[in-house]
Amino acid sequence: MIDYVYLSCKPMHNIRLLDSYRGLAAIVVFLDHLSATFLLPFTGASGTLDTIMGLLGGWAVNIFFILSGYLITFSILVNTNTNGRFVWQNYLVSRIARIYPPLMASLALCVIIYLTVNYFNLHGKQTYRLPTDLYLIREKFEIRYREIFYSLLMQGGMLNANGPLWSLYVETKTYLLAMFIAIFMMGKIGKTWKLVSIMSVFYLLVDLYQFISYVAIWMLGAAAALVLHGHLLKRTYLNLVYGGAITVSIFCFIANPDLFMQQFIITGAGFAASLSFSIILAGFMFDWQLGAQTMSLFSKTAKYSYTLYIVHFPLLLLAFSLTHQFISANFHYAYLTFNCLLTFVIILFIAKIIAKYFENKRYFESLIWKHMFRHSEKNGNFKK
Repeated sequence: MIDYVYLSCKPMHNIRLLDSYRGLAAIVVFLDHLSATFLLPFTGASGTLDTIMGLLGGWAVNIFFILSGYLITFSILVNTNTNGRFVWQNYLVSRIARIYPPLMASLALCVIIYLTVNYFNLHGKQTYRLPTDLYLIREKFEIRYREIFYSLLMQGGMLNANGPLWSLYVETKTYLLAMFIAIFMMGKIGKTWKLVSIMSVFYLLVDLYQFISYVAIWMLGAAAALVLHGHLLKRTYLNLVYGGAITVSIFCFIANPDLFMQQFIITGAGFAASLSFSIILAGFMFDWQLGAQTMSLFSKTAKYSYTLYIVHFPLLLLAFSLTHQFISANFHYAYLTFNCLLTFVIILFIAKIIAKYFENKRYFESLIWKHMFRHSEKNGNFKK
């Protein structure tokens, strides 16, 4: 039985370090897509650059899932410890306040860019493709308005205009999966609601089946929180887990280094490689907590990392619309480099501004609770 009363405060002393990992991961994903948007049309998608950036970008996404699993599970433990049971309302409001304001800003941005491209007949309205292109990250900038509804329900949509949203959909459903598991295990509820929780867990697992490898990596982060702060595993056994993970990772690398690429995660060997290396990363971030001084460089980026993650892609496509024809017609590495650097800085600045207004979880939490209180007070059935 897990002792949910005792919680180590270790991660709270190093929350800035974990934020720094998240900030670095957001930057790496951004750079991966920046490279794919501006450089690969001239170098092609089968070279060393694409391989390196694809590897780094894929593992940055994995780090997001590991961090998410760890921090969300720790928040569930704190919720339970504070209230004597799991209060799912607090958890759900917190997740909504965190996820939806930046998401809605991102969707609005996609619509604005789509209207701009079409109204001004910019490059990308019909196609981005030029005769000299060796690769395109997208054929054109396209959205369908009904996709906004699907996106808000986390059922896909807007992926042509904003590719990184796929991982947000998976992560949000995994939040719900964790919530229903916590309700079943730690919520003081009747048998009917326990049955509803179990049915919801099975439904979400079926819905997430094609992304089950990423769910497993998220669960690995969750397991790290339970092991390190719920005392589920003695240090001796934990070291054996690390040793086994290192051994499997080395074996997979010797057998086929490509197994660590994102596209191989759906295979058995690729999943073994990803899971074993994810265990090593989890130890690196949560247990050994290495690289504090170096990682502090990215602590400020963490304040807008989520916003950056879900707004950079449509902004890259807009920048591509504005510059692709000119650079292709007047190709020079100096122009290409300057364009990449300028785009990088501008998008960072835009993401920071958007995050200032939309990535304020406490503010939106208070708005949600205030609205719920007013609505329920009229019906006389609200109790926070």
